[in-house]
This record gives sequence, structure tokens and C-alpha cells, in this order.
Amino acid sequence: MLASDSPKLGSIRDFLTQPHLGGKIVFAIKAKKGTTELSYAKLTQDTVDDYRNQFTRLLDKMSERKPVPYGLSDFDSDTYQYLPSTQIPHARDFLGDPQVALQQLDHEFISAIKFTEFRFQNTKGDVIGVFKIYLKTGFLTSQNRFKFIFQDSVLTPFTKDIIIAPPRFDCILLEDVIYIFNRPNFEKIFDYKRVFQEKATEVFVYFAKPHGYTVEGLDEIEQKCMKSRSKMRRLAIIAQGRLYKSLTFDKVASFCKVKELNDPILDSRKKIMKFLTPEAFLRIFDEDYVRGELTGTEYISTRKTLFKTPGKKKSV
Repeated sequence: MLASDSPKLGSIRDFLTQPHLGGKIVFAIKAKKGTTELSYAKLTQDTVDDYRNQFTRLLDKMSERKPVPYGLSDFDSDTYQYLPSTQIPHARDFLGDPQVALQQLDHEFISAIKFTEFRFQNTKGDVIGVFKIYLKTGFLTSQNRFKFIFQDSVLTPFTKDIIIAPPRFDCILLEDVIYIFNRPNFEKIFDYKRVFQEKATEVFVYFAKPHGYTVEGLDEIEQKCMKSRSKMRRLAIIAQGRLYKSLTFDKVASFCKVKELNDPILDSRKKIMKFLTPEAFLRIFDEDYVRGELTGTEYISTRKTLFKTPGKKKSV
């Protein structure tokens, strides 16, 4: 998709303001085997209209945002990201049309909800999906479920304040394009943890082999990183750039000397690096700078921190 062809929020608004839209709410439940199971409840026409009006008002507030192709790094608040749905791994698990109507709305089911989708359809059969992860304190919780009437697979709220309470959305699917407004939640919905794991593994596989130097303690660092979504994300960014393959022992040694770092421990004679913490391993690649000196990796400045050295702190 060319930059000139980047999708506009007006397309979503145009769809939601069409007359005679029908709709239902789709619930995604994470099954025991790690798969995602979809079921749905029908919505009355009044409920459909109330929800789409709320979504449209929110889109109006976002009208000045600029489109940016999806990337692993964060994006600015005045933008939104987009991605062809064909590039989402295992997209069929999440985007299929559920055939199972919800039969009961009990506490066990509500607790297992991974995300919800408001799916609207026009008279031509075209569909738009509005995805949202709700906090445990909102929407269909054990406290709020009694604010809905659920009968014959139709979910109807008692009052409009229930409609107004959750108008926010994380991402929207329209014409095979995903519009992303909350990147972390988008990645949870579409299970990007698997993508991060694959990319992070690439980095560790590379450093497990000698490249003019040897990295010790790598297995323990890998185990700790694989338990953290944020660390896997950083490794996925590192893998995406592939500039980590340009690192040399002398570059790392010089960098650590300038920054007065004592992690990793360096053996210049045997060309061995020993990392004591996952943070030190990751720091070598992004260096907590807006642009990493060693690898050229770029980051958003508001997310950066100062170096902590034995002496004074050194600013970016």
C-alpha cells in the first residue's frame, strides 16, 4: 500500500453513518489449546444506532490524526496506524464470521472474554468491525452484566449510559484494512506475542554463535526476556532492523567505557562479553537514546531514560 493510498478515517465514518445498518456483538474467548473461539449476541436496532453514533462522535474527535503504516515502535498521539489484514498472522482465527450464538451470559463466560467486536453490516452485506478490550471494571463485568437484558441471544442494555460508557475502540477493520488506535491492545487482540517470540528468538540464535566474540550467560538472559512481553517487543524491534549483526567486540567495549558501564563484564583478551541482566543486553542495542549509536535504531524520545552509572547520570 502506497503512502498516497493510506486509509482515511472518513471511510469509517461514511460506513457508520449509512442508513439501515444491522449489527451484533462478537465475543472472543481464548480456548484451552490457545486458539480463539468466537460467539455472538444480536443487538436491537436501537442499540446498533446508539453504539454507531457514539463511535462516530469519537471518530470526529480524531479527524485530524495522520495515518502511519504499522510498525513495532510506538507512534505519536496525533496519528493512527494501519495494516492490511492479510499481514496479520493467523487472522482467520480472529476475523471469521462466528456461527455460534451466545446462549448464556454467566460469570465464567464474562471472565474468559479476550476482546469484543461490534460488527456492523450494511444492506449490501459489507461489514465493519470495531474491536475493544474492556477493563475488568467496565462493560460486561459481574457487576454490570445485570444492566443488560439477555434473552434469545439478544443483548439489550437497560439504559443509554451503558452505551455511552464504552465508546472507545482499539482498532477497526474495514475493507481488509486494520486501523489501529491502541497499539498494545491491537497486539493483544491479534496475539502478536507469537510474532515477538519468533523475532526475539532470531536475535538469540544469532548471538549464540561466535562472531569474533562470545556472549556468556545468554541462556539465562533469553529465559528472562521470553517471560516479558515488553522485552520481547524490544527484541522484535532489534530483529526488524537487523543492524545488531554489525556489532563488534571493540564497538561494545568502547561504548561501555564511554558510558562507564560495568554490565556487561568484558574480557578483552578472550573477546568474551558476559551480561548480568537482560536490561544490559537490551541496552547495547538501543542504548536508551533517541537513536542508538551502535545500531542506528530509532525510538521515540518521550520513552527514553537516563543512563545510571556508578558516578553521575549522563543525559541523552
